[in-house]
Amino acid sequence: MSTAGLTRRELLTGAAALAAYALLPPHSAYAADAVPSDRLMFGGKWEGLVGVAGGIPNRTVQSGATIAPYTGSAAAINTAIANCPADQFVQLGAGTFNLSSTITLGKNHVTLRGTVNSNGAPTTILNFTSGGPRLVGFEAMGWDLSNSSQFTTVTVAGGVVRGSTSITLSSAPSGLSSGQMLFISADSVTPGPGNWSDLFGSRPFTQIVRVVSTSANSVTFTPAINADYLTGTIQAHWRPASASVQLSGIENLSLTRSGASGHFVAFYGADQCWAKNIKTFDVPASTYHFYPYAAYRCEIRHCDVAHMTNLTNSTYCVNPAQCSQLLIEDNYFHDFRT
Repeated sequence: MSTAGLTRRELLTGAAALAAYALLPPHSAYAADAVPSDRLMFGGKWEGLVGVAGGIPNRTVQSGATIAPYTGSAAAINTAIANCPADQFVQLGAGTFNLSSTITLGKNHVTLRGTVNSNGAPTTILNFTSGGPRLVGFEAMGWDLSNSSQFTTVTVAGGVVRGSTSITLSSAPSGLSSGQMLFISADSVTPGPGNWSDLFGSRPFTQIVRVVSTSANSVTFTPAINADYLTGTIQAHWRPASASVQLSGIENLSLTRSGASGHFVAFYGADQCWAKNIKTFDVPASTYHFYPYAAYRCEIRHCDVAHMTNLTNSTYCVNPAQCSQLLIEDNYFHDFRT
């Protein structure tokens, strides 16, 4: 291991850590999981249930010509995304794009990809001169969890217990079919979740599941219900499949801002979407580097997340709200200061 550039204090700290590691007992000597089994997800393991099912796809077919850096609105990029055939990617060239509007991934099964150098670092820079409330957004339709009119809502008549994979609704679930996201919500209860982020203003518990089948008033889904404290009025909510973006992603991009004020990357009602090898730098107060909102099985991985302009009010690296089964792994968070 090279020690070039390290201070004496850092070297001592590293040496102490290595010495402590050498004294640790073998893994087999550790106790069982410190988290009680009834607080883990049902079945005890998240493997295979979080992030994109089967892993992020490696798309190898490019749609159209590589887009060279330019200054102006994101319209050219958004048009290329909209015209991209399923399971192909839109390629952006190396250099700086000075963009005055938001990039929107509103189509299923497409990838927006930049270039990298020999070390794998992004060399495509998207500098946003204006735009917001998000600068790169996964969103097929408007999403607002405080607006109940966007959803079909039915009261749950039975089946809400930990481990259940089916529920009975008070009426037949019109417009709900296999493959759609289903939101199961509950009132605030003790010792349940608090009220920091609410569905429709007063329902802080949400678990998102995927519908397997429907029959009369019954809905079967995956994965199982995880909570055991759901009481009061339980509800099921859904939007049409066309309201969600599925299996789309961004890769190999460096995001900066010089005038824009918005979240760098927002997953709004996204289903198995991802941000991979994304570098973000500098967000203003009350914005986030990554904002998963009503998102299901999305991934944020191998990203370099750095710097806030200030920390005066609600500024976060990743701020998930009413999401389920996200996979946030192998990221580097640093330089968070006022």
